[in-house]
Amino acid sequence: MAITSTKLGAVTLFVTDLDRSKSFYTSVFGWNSVFENHDSACFDAGVTLVNLLLESSATEQIAPAPVAASGSGNRVLLTIFVESADDAVESLRSHGVAPISGPTDHSWGQRTACFLDPDGYVWEFAQNFD
Repeated sequence: MAITSTKLGAVTLFVTDLDRSKSFYTSVFGWNSVFENHDSACFDAGVTLVNLLLESSATEQIAPAPVAASGSGNRVLLTIFVESADDAVESLRSHGVAPISGPTDHSWGQRTACFLDPDGYVWEFAQNFD
């Protein structure tokens, strides 16, 4: 029997500096924290919650699976759909964040731009072509 769900409820990102990451998500995305404690902060990103969890607490959360070291390579791409990738990149720049790629038009019908959060997670702004 398949598990049925209508939405992705939460994404947890392991971070090295909780205060730095909270500041990034608050200032760059304008997200509000809906829960905080000494080792985590959870943000309402619309349909999905984005939870920031200190790497030191992540081991307990996912044991016996290992926590990959920060900077060991990217294994996830997080996408935010926007009306204008170009405007979103300009907003990033106003926060001192430079894109690592794009905005670029792709054959699958999107214009995208990628950037890194303070812990090296790759985020993408994606604009659907009309």
